[in-house]
Amino acid sequence: MPWSLVHMSTDEIAAGKHIQLQVAFEAMFRARNAPKDAAMFGNRFVEDDYTYYFPPGASSFFSVVMSGFGARGCTEPDRELVSLLVGNSDAVTSLLRSVPKAKGK
Repeated sequence: MPWSLVHMSTDEIAAGKHIQLQVAFEAMFRARNAPKDAAMFGNRFVEDDYTYYFPPGASSFFSVVMSGFGARGCTEPDRELVSLLVGNSDAVTSLLRSVPKAKGK
């Protein structure tokens, strides 16, 4: 199962959809007792775009919500280009490889 991404337009950001996505993920993540294989990442440089990434483990409990936000499959993001938004403190090192990869869209 691949990584997933949700891309949002500036209009969607202005409408607060990114907050809805993060609040929903955090609630479901906590309800599942913070699974080690799930997290939510956001691109570090928001002037480039507004993209949110989810590792394959997030699909086990969040796929329906991601689909509602237009999620699609992607490659693993480059760990240098994303920030952890929701997840365990070691998610960056445990879920993202250290070798940079091209951002998948």
